Amino acid sequence: MDLEGFYKEESQLIRLRSHTAAVRTYWNSVVAIKEAIANDDLPYVAQLWLEIPKDQHTRLYSMSTRDGGLWTTRERAAIRQAEMLTWQEEGRV
Repeated sequence: MDLEGFYKEESQLIRLRSHTAAVRTYWNSVVAIKEAIANDDLPYVAQLWLEIPKDQHTRLYSMSTRDGGLWTTRERAAIRQAEMLTWQEEGRV
């Protein structure tokens, strides 16, 4: 492995550790969000997502399932949709 590959792997490992720490901290919220998505309850998804501090959103959302993240493509889309609903209600869109 070359130096560039090493740093890329190291960076990915740091992101995964950060993601895992956030998942551990917000596990109950993560489970509730996944259930709300499964029930197509976007307003509740938005409510739950907004209860998590904004600085933690990136940590929870940053990893794809391919890289060890917990949100499926469908769940990531639902979270984005729920955020858009919130922004529309706030008049930001």
